[in-house]
Amino acid sequence: MSIAFNSSYLDEIQTAIRSRPIPWDGYVRANLLTPDEAALIKTIEKQSPEARKETVKKDLTHYATSFVSLLRKIPREDVAKYILSFVASLVQELPEFAQAMLELSKLDSDSPFGPLLKLLESEDEQIQLLAVKSIVVLLADSKTVDLTTEKYAAQYLQFVGLLIGSSASVQVQDVGTVSLAVLLSNRSYRPLFWKFNSELVPKLLDIIKADKGGLHLQYYTLLVIWLESFDNKAAHQLVSSFSELIPTLLQAARTSVKEKITRLCVAIIVNVLKAAPKDTVASLLLNQGQAVFKNFSDRKWTDEELIEDIEVVYTQLNEEVARMTTFDRYYAEIKSGKLSWTPAHKSEFFWQENVGQFKDDDWKVLKMLAGIVKSATDPTVQAVACSDVANVCKLLPDAIQVLQDDGAKLKIMELMSSDNSEVRFEALKATQVFVAQSLK
Repeated sequence: MSIAFNSSYLDEIQTAIRSRPIPWDGYVRANLLTPDEAALIKTIEKQSPEARKETVKKDLTHYATSFVSLLRKIPREDVAKYILSFVASLVQELPEFAQAMLELSKLDSDSPFGPLLKLLESEDEQIQLLAVKSIVVLLADSKTVDLTTEKYAAQYLQFVGLLIGSSASVQVQDVGTVSLAVLLSNRSYRPLFWKFNSELVPKLLDIIKADKGGLHLQYYTLLVIWLESFDNKAAHQLVSSFSELIPTLLQAARTSVKEKITRLCVAIIVNVLKAAPKDTVASLLLNQGQAVFKNFSDRKWTDEELIEDIEVVYTQLNEEVARMTTFDRYYAEIKSGKLSWTPAHKSEFFWQENVGQFKDDDWKVLKMLAGIVKSATDPTVQAVACSDVANVCKLLPDAIQVLQDDGAKLKIMELMSSDNSEVRFEALKATQVFVAQSLK
């Protein structure tokens, strides 16, 4: 699968760079360029893109060698930008040139990536972005990915984390995500990408959640995750290690007005569902995924694959819900730490039928609930947790001592002073249960 480097922002930069006159003869007199190097550039600088490609085609090795040599030695930023603007275009538009660049490694192991990676250290953003485009297109075009190529790709991946961070502009984030999609179109790099998952995946999810960069940025960010989700290890850990993945995808799919965004979100869910069915189903159910996919199944779509994928996910969710007991669903909610007012919490029948399970395995479930009480900051989670504690202690007075030893009882009493009225109310109710049980 081949993906073109599609960035209007970078296209505008390249056009602006080439519109500025460069005093090539003056640079020759200043010994910054040789007469042959200046002549090489002057031959192609005024040509149309098609004519330029034909010129370069006639002597691919010469142009590849000359451009890398120039990028290695040029001290001036304007010349570096000018050369990079040609290289960035030619590696994408002329596959033969990209291969000629890659062939240079047979003569010099540092070429072509060494000089290009060095340019990432520039303080000039345009140089950095043009170097990124050149590097990633060449990496993606590599027919074999050996240890040396992986080393260069790792240096690029370390740098691209800066491009997609929250401090970068949306235009720069866009270039960063497009470059990642181009790289991952070559499946050989997917395991390497996953070595950087702790740095890159949270930033990608933040971009999707923020939804401030427009459709193009949203699409390519999702495309990166979709491509990576074809790697089985990555697909499994996307769910198990990143709890925000499923709610982020559901939100993006549910709110998008573009079918292609929903298509990618659902396709990612299908991939992770295949790799990690138990974790994925649990996360979907905890985040109202069944309701979301019920809505999707009732809507009209034009994409046949999207329709099939929705049916796959919705059917599996329904089958899992049919198998699960009420306590299974409650336990999954406790494990997630994301408590909400689902029916079980207010059902007297639920507590009468299931309270014994809170005592099993040395009060395992009660201690999990106590952990939520102590760590939660969300008012709804705090209120629900206090309510659940009250329900357990009404029926199992011995639970109060467990909560006291754990420190959760004191935390509940402190929550009676919460700024949130619902939290105060539920904490008070739980405290009243503690007092009532102590008087018996």
